[in-house]
This record gives sequence, C-alpha cells and structure tokens, in this order.
Amino acid sequence: LLSGKQDDALCNTGTDVKAVNLASDVSADIKAKNIDGGLSEVQRSTYTKAQYANYVLGGNSPEAIARLADIKFGFDGAPAWAGGTPDADLPRTNKLNWGCNYPVVDCARDGDEKYFPVVAIQAPTGGVQFSGGYGQGILIILGDLHINGQFKYSGIVIVVGDLDVNGGAQVQGALIGLGDVALKSLPASVDKDPETSLFNGNALVRYNSCTVATAQDALTKAQMNNMPQAFGKRTFAWYEAVR
Repeated sequence: LLSGKQDDALCNTGTDVKAVNLASDVSADIKAKNIDGGLSEVQRSTYTKAQYANYVLGGNSPEAIARLADIKFGFDGAPAWAGGTPDADLPRTNKLNWGCNYPVVDCARDGDEKYFPVVAIQAPTGGVQFSGGYGQGILIILGDLHINGQFKYSGIVIVVGDLDVNGGAQVQGALIGLGDVALKSLPASVDKDPETSLFNGNALVRYNSCTVATAQDALTKAQMNNMPQAFGKRTFAWYEAVR
C-alpha cells in the first residue's frame, strides 16, 4: 500500500498528501493496485528530474547530505556496509542502533524512542538489503536498496538507485526515490530497468508528517554538529518523490 493518508493513531497533526509525486520527465509505470485513493493519488510535478532532485534536497546533492550523517558506512573512512539487522537493543555505540520507532515497535529501553540518527550507506555491489530490523531518523542509500520481510522504519528514506519494497516491510514518513519509478508487481525473474522502484506484497509506505518533521530536526542537528556556525531555522527543504 502506498498511502498519502496519515494514520491518526500515529500522527494527528498535518494534512494528507498525494501518495506519489513524480517529476515531469520521469519514466513512470503506475500499475500498483494498492495506491490509496487510486490513480488520482498520483501527482506529476512541472519540475524535471534534475529540478525535482534539487528542490527535494534543498539544493544539495545526496552525497553532500550523506556527509552530515551521524552514522556512515563505506565513505569518509568508515567501514563498508557488510550487512546486518538494525536493532535498538544493541548498545548506542553500535552502528546498527538506529533508534526505536515506537509505537510501530516496542522499545526495551527508555530513551531509545528519542534517538533519531542520520544514517548514510554507500551501497556495495548488489545494493543494501534489509529483511528485518527497525529504526528511525533519516536513511540515505547511495545506490540500490532492497527491503524485504518485516523491516520497519520511521522518518525519511532517500534512495539514489533502484528501490524494491517487498513482503511486510513498513515505512512511516516519506520515501524519496531519485530515479525512475515503476509501481507494479513483477516476478523476481523479470529484469528491471535501471533506477526503478518496485513495490510488491503487503509492504506499507505511508506518509507521516510527524516523523518527517522529527527527521528534519535530526538533519538540522547533524548539520550543526558538522559545521562551526549555528542556524536559527531548518536548512533543508523536503518534498517526497515517492511517499
């Protein structure tokens, strides 16, 4: 399900939005049956892909935003991504502790629900794959992302390359795909075009203005931690290419 309608039990502020927003020149194949409200929930912008990416990221490249991350894999001297399952039960010093997105999941320790790290991963060959685990904040994937199973994330997810969301995976917040988009169900044996997004199974991607706002604050804090000057307001604007 791709939904621009918020779950009031998780966030009762803000307004509903279109489920999917597309650039004017994006290659889109919209065949998903579970777009909340039907194809009327798909909106095409007047921006080109380049203009749209510039607007979405506030004039910054994904790589520039990734360098502000609290947790990094595969660049700036950080170890490469070697797989793993994000879990807030791990020590805070563990790079796979990405906070606890309560009430989507239960939190074992007090305070983990207030931890919203910015995580950036340089994807290895074959992309980044999640088949379980959970987290919150901002997740930036410089490459391909494959989400399967019961992976649950709250906040903003930015994917530069291919994007597959399968099984019972759940994203509450905003999912931003910077490539072309294919919203359809295909057998695993069928090849995909480069830079496409696929949504299959019972996956849920739902807009949530509360988690988006908290994720924006997390990025502002990360920027302040990486720069000598302080800013009195948010320094990045967001607009979701795929919500």
